[in-house]
Amino acid sequence: MSSDAREKIKNAAQSLFAERGLEGVTVRQIVAAAGQKNMAALHYYFGTKEDLVRELIVDAARLMDGRRNDLLDAAEAAGGPHALREVIAIIVDSIVVAPDHVRARTYMRFVAQIVATRRDLFDGAIGQRWNTGYQRCLDHIRRLAPDLPRAVLNQRLLFLGIYLFNVLAAREGAAAHGPDPHPYWQSPQLLEGLIDSACGLVEAPVGAGAAAGKAGSQSQPLPAFL
Repeated sequence: MSSDAREKIKNAAQSLFAERGLEGVTVRQIVAAAGQKNMAALHYYFGTKEDLVRELIVDAARLMDGRRNDLLDAAEAAGGPHALREVIAIIVDSIVVAPDHVRARTYMRFVAQIVATRRDLFDGAIGQRWNTGYQRCLDHIRRLAPDLPRAVLNQRLLFLGIYLFNVLAAREGAAAHGPDPHPYWQSPQLLEGLIDSACGLVEAPVGAGAAAGKAGSQSQPLPAFL
């Protein structure tokens, strides 16, 4: 068995998981989609389906968190980031995978599926090693954000990760499912609008109900995102 077969299995699996979710895909379907005749190929290379999923999560995390740390290093070397929008732009820029990347057409939907249905698997694969760039971004947002109660800000940071990933997953899906996506997704201003709206999510005034409530624990760590 070759390393080429290994990559074919990973590519096929991520595409199927992005479309159908983890539970909607069998080992047999992955091996067949990868063009492998030996039904034991997945077990030979990865052990189990969940082991394969963990490797795909780490592949995505290594790519995105590495880019995020590089962008943060450059911003910090210049004395920044200086504004909330700059930090959110770094998050978005690092999420949007280059279109020529081998799994660029399925990254966002794959990650969104795993986060939504198997958070335990996602968190276990990411750990502390592949989440450093995102945590650095959150530290800068806390420094630059309006003077919000800590619990309210943490809640908004949770919303921020969910919002960015799901909008970008919808954009990816629109591009994958037809030659003529809706004009909204083709707009050259799309990512700028996404960044603007994400800033609004963080900076919006606090309503009376949110201010009166606890909005979650102030000390509980936020879930990881890529």
